Amino acid sequence: MHMRCSVKSAITSNWCFSPYGDGAGQTPSPYELVKSATVNELEKNMRCSVKSATVNELEKLVHMRCSVNVKASQRCSVKSATVNALEKLVHMRCSVKSAAVNALEKLVHMRCSVKSAAVNELEKLVHMRCSVKSAAVNALEKLVHMRCSVKSAAE
Repeated sequence: MHMRCSVKSAITSNWCFSPYGDGAGQTPSPYELVKSATVNELEKNMRCSVKSATVNELEKLVHMRCSVNVKASQRCSVKSATVNALEKLVHMRCSVKSAAVNALEKLVHMRCSVKSAAVNELEKLVHMRCSVKSAAVNALEKLVHMRCSVKSAAE
């Protein structure tokens, strides 16, 4: 039976007075509730730890309440199916998170490489500028020396 996440008390009339008994020939109460799974119960059964971001998503899926008369075995199978589906979602989320971390690590590594290359290029430019400046100073010193020599020769 399909359960809606947002329904808090859905009563299915054709299941309410079910002929299915509890083994003693008694008809179950028409308002017997299927126990709604909670995040705490799911965390006990899940193999993957649930992160806080996932909990919000799980709560939307998990807080399903149904006022349907169901045998204990049916109730267990519904709960088990829900847990399995949620385990798959959690596993997928963990895989996506892991892939995202790897992708970010690659980006960070690329950024670091680019930054390092840029620093190296800047160092080369600074070194070249210093060399040019040094050469210019030497040339100016020669010019000044020549001028001084010319001036002293003219006197």
